[in-house]
Amino acid sequence: MNKTTKRPLNLFFIEMIIALLFFSISGAVILTVFAGADRKSRQSEMLESVIVFSESIAEVYSENGNADEAIKLVISECGGLDENITLLKNEEKKHSSAGTFSKLTLTFSDGDREIYRFTCAAYVQNGGNDEQI
Repeated sequence: MNKTTKRPLNLFFIEMIIALLFFSISGAVILTVFAGADRKSRQSEMLESVIVFSESIAEVYSENGNADEAIKLVISECGGLDENITLLKNEEKKHSSAGTFSKLTLTFSDGDREIYRFTCAAYVQNGGNDEQI
């Protein structure tokens, strides 16, 4: 009789160990999923701020055709980007007697990884406020 009471007790402890193992593995999986979701959320916020920043630059650029002036104005009005984000600009201008056609490409990167690339153009009559190239 004494041996029969110990056997169910051992079985109970084995079931408890299995249940603890299941919950610890489930907890590890859930923490990994939450960490990934947090990383994606941060990337989404960074992308959203870059898109708003580039659209603001494009609006100002479409009026005056000057990239440096547009970037300075947007930074002064809206504030800068995250310190980890770098902005590269490439501006091409084609002059004619009627005006200047300017094409601006903005590339935002985070270290070696490109986050967003945006291209916009502007046509300013009578050459705009830039010197002839």
